[in-house]
Amino acid sequence: TGFLQRADGSVDDLVSTGLIIGVSQEAEWATRKFQVSDSECLVLVTDGVTETSGRDHTLFGRERVSDLLRRSHAESDSVDGLVKRLESSLAEYRDGERQHDDVTVLAVRF
Repeated sequence: TGFLQRADGSVDDLVSTGLIIGVSQEAEWATRKFQVSDSECLVLVTDGVTETSGRDHTLFGRERVSDLLRRSHAESDSVDGLVKRLESSLAEYRDGERQHDDVTVLAVRF
């Protein structure tokens, strides 16, 4: 799952172009190209982020990640600050429940 945090604070949801990596040796992916500018941030997350469950068993979801990225931009978070904000938001969302999948985040600011 990918997101591009634009310099103006908007967030582009980068839609998948194929199966998740490692599912099939025969998997194929389409390529997409896009321009990035200085201060924009590419954020890639595993499904463990978007599928983190709350106490009511609802998923954290892509929209919450997008909202967090918009807020992070408004707060001028560094990449480390953004990742820490996401990590604490997931822990708060779980509200003491156990994490059931890996949580991996890759964030690169250009």
